[in-house]
Amino acid sequence: MDDGQIIGCHLIDQLDPVARSVRIIPRTTRGEVKVRLPGSIIELAPGPKPDGRCPARTSLTLFLNREAREMQHETLTVAGIEMTRFWHCFGTERHRASEDVVVGLLRSSGTNVLPINTHRLDENRRRDALEHGFDGVSYDRLGELVDVSGYVKMLNINLRTSAEAAVEVAKIAFDMTGERVLKLEVLEHDLRGSRDFEVVRAAEQLSAWEPSLVVLPLLSADPAAAHAAVNAGCPLLRIMGSKISSGAGIADEQAFKEIASLPTPMVLDGGIGSLAHLDRAVDLGADGALVNSILFDDGRAPVVVMTEYADAAAKVFRRAGA
Repeated sequence: MDDGQIIGCHLIDQLDPVARSVRIIPRTTRGEVKVRLPGSIIELAPGPKPDGRCPARTSLTLFLNREAREMQHETLTVAGIEMTRFWHCFGTERHRASEDVVVGLLRSSGTNVLPINTHRLDENRRRDALEHGFDGVSYDRLGELVDVSGYVKMLNINLRTSAEAAVEVAKIAFDMTGERVLKLEVLEHDLRGSRDFEVVRAAEQLSAWEPSLVVLPLLSADPAAAHAAVNAGCPLLRIMGSKISSGAGIADEQAFKEIASLPTPMVLDGGIGSLAHLDRAVDLGADGALVNSILFDDGRAPVVVMTEYADAAAKVFRRAGA
């Protein structure tokens, strides 16, 4: 780990959150450093320090280099694009991730999938409306902090409640960025459930407008809607186990399993509230999984929770592919 180092616990607060790795050197033998691998947490339990600047116990993030963490994850190929099976977002309107948290989540996840939110994008075409999460971390700003060249960028057409609105903003986002992978959703007015056939209609319109688009629709666990999306040419389905942010797992396992049996890859996207839900999704045939709200609802720091889920996902998908 030679990308950077911190000498003396009083410098811990100056840790660059973008550093890919760090080496902690305690100032005296009274300090103790524990590193747990695989994982991304360093626990520093120092003895008393005369300067009084180091707390009795400090937890901080160790960002391993992205290439090393990506090796943990199995991949799938969608429309000729190789992507990891483990995905995540950067919070919700309730969970606003700061710049440091956004970078920390991306580093610790090991995913190669990078969603770009468009919920604030409109005909004014402001670049800062392309963002990660809901706290103003723009796509351009993240590019200054992290080398995003190796990521699969997905335009997240989020929080739209009609096919027309989703299509309009998707066209604007594509024109602005040239990114052709779309995470497409059309939600109910409470923003927790999917308007399935509106999503399919939007997917059909977008594919007719620009055939090179790779449209990945978010659907409830409705086999009829899944069949319609496949017939519309969608190369991957994002299936909700339960309502957005519910943490309720997979409500209708039979329907979920039926959709997983289709020849089109399927990712669990919505409802994960525990590691057991991730395991169950794979048992039922899911090819991938996305986590979001659980990272913030768990009660621990989001990057700590992300590390746990990323490591668990790597193991469960590796087991499934064995």
